[in-house]
Amino acid sequence: MIRFARSLIGRFLLSLSALLLVSLFALVIWERTFVIPSLLTAESRLAEKELDRIVLAMEDNHDGLAAITRDWANWDDSYAFIQGQQANYTSSHFSAEMFEDINVQLMVFIDIQASIRWVAGLDPATGEYRTCSSLSDNCEWAGRFIRGFDAFDFQQGYRLIDTGTGDTPSLISAEPILRTDRTGPSMGLIAMVRLIDERLVETLERQTGLVIDINTVATEAQRLNEPVTSRQETILTAQKRIEPQRGTEALLITTDLPREQTNHYRSAFRYTMAWTVLLLLGVLLVVLSLLWVQVIRPLKQLTGFTRKTRRDTFWEQPAQFQAVPRALKTRRDEIGSLARNFQRLLAAQKTRTSNLVKLSHQDPLTGLANRRLYDEKLAQALSQSQLVSVLMLDIDHFKLYNDHFGHQMGDDCLVSLANQMKECFEQPGFVVARTGGEEFNILLPGQSVEDAEQDAERLRKLIKQLRIPHPNSPVASVVTVSVGVASTANVRGLGPEMLMRRADEALYQAKAEGRDRIKRYAATVIQSSD
Repeated sequence: MIRFARSLIGRFLLSLSALLLVSLFALVIWERTFVIPSLLTAESRLAEKELDRIVLAMEDNHDGLAAITRDWANWDDSYAFIQGQQANYTSSHFSAEMFEDINVQLMVFIDIQASIRWVAGLDPATGEYRTCSSLSDNCEWAGRFIRGFDAFDFQQGYRLIDTGTGDTPSLISAEPILRTDRTGPSMGLIAMVRLIDERLVETLERQTGLVIDINTVATEAQRLNEPVTSRQETILTAQKRIEPQRGTEALLITTDLPREQTNHYRSAFRYTMAWTVLLLLGVLLVVLSLLWVQVIRPLKQLTGFTRKTRRDTFWEQPAQFQAVPRALKTRRDEIGSLARNFQRLLAAQKTRTSNLVKLSHQDPLTGLANRRLYDEKLAQALSQSQLVSVLMLDIDHFKLYNDHFGHQMGDDCLVSLANQMKECFEQPGFVVARTGGEEFNILLPGQSVEDAEQDAERLRKLIKQLRIPHPNSPVASVVTVSVGVASTANVRGLGPEMLMRRADEALYQAKAEGRDRIKRYAATVIQSSD
């Protein structure tokens, strides 16, 4: 257990597990501190808006009642009736159906002396339609509606009315009686009463789409600090008070609102939390798998490899041994094990790397052999006492080409010519090398000087056929080459330097005769000044 805890994967697993627990704890704190309070605040705002919609619907209903009252009060027939004219006014304009249609419980005509001239409406106790010129007999029930009613100090709004079946809140509207053109003087007052009963509540529910309950509460009762009074799992209850213009009773509007949105967001957040935890667990497993596959297992394999390398090379070159830093060696995990074993491999690895660098024989631009490899192959061929021919090739006026096209185009030209040379001399044993900027050497072991000269001529023509533009060349409009040919034929004891010097002198002669040609070394060749 201690060994596992000290291992790299053990420490990584413990760290990720701690991170997972901290993340989960942070999500819980975030939910309790920010998410849930924000949802409850939004829920309260929504409840307040819904209550405001109910109040607005009630105000619209009262405005409608006021408009009906105004239409009756500002009418020439009503103006004449209140003055004792229009004898058939009541019989032709009032009916039970009219009161049902406009949802009015009572209509009262009051003259300028504050006396009741006419009463009409529906008795809430019996539902019968009644009309009277006073509050006696059949209209005694109307007295309960207008008890305490002051015609000269009337305020529109609502009030509590004794309907005979219990106190019921109602909407009341009153307008002065004027002519149709709204000229006066006012001859009295028309008042209308609309009960806030089941019918009105149903109307409000249809308008708002909410379940509504309207009751009364004493004005001295404690006021509500916020609209939401209770919360259950799926329903919240919201209330709002409407204060009366006068009296001791206030309206209390109550509605139940579904908590679908809040519960949806809360569930969504908790689902998100759950999926986050699962995702973190999945990431933990994936990271551990990747850590094992991409780090731990390769480290273990590399550790085994370093042990094997130490057994093979440590005692061969002890002077090359170098210790790794102490901080790595003292670790008790896989990296420490790697460090303690890698120190035995370091010396041998450095030696091998040095040898690889020394054995590098390739020109990085063209991929041809470089001068070092060429010299080795030439010396090897001469040491075997076989016939050897060499070609020394130079691109005609390559400096002018570079000056005109730039070094990048110059490099492209060198690569194109190198590829052509490799195609021409692909036989086993032949070596094509780039030995200078635009200078190439070709080693042809076992080939006579005549064959070498023919191959050189074929190469020259193929390069010319590439038709690489060279507008500044005084030789041709395309890139051309000059080639010097030398061979060990009929010469004994000719060393590498002498053979290459002869090829260089032949190349010099080709340039002197105008370039774009092949020249074989002869004893009469002009000696090169460089």
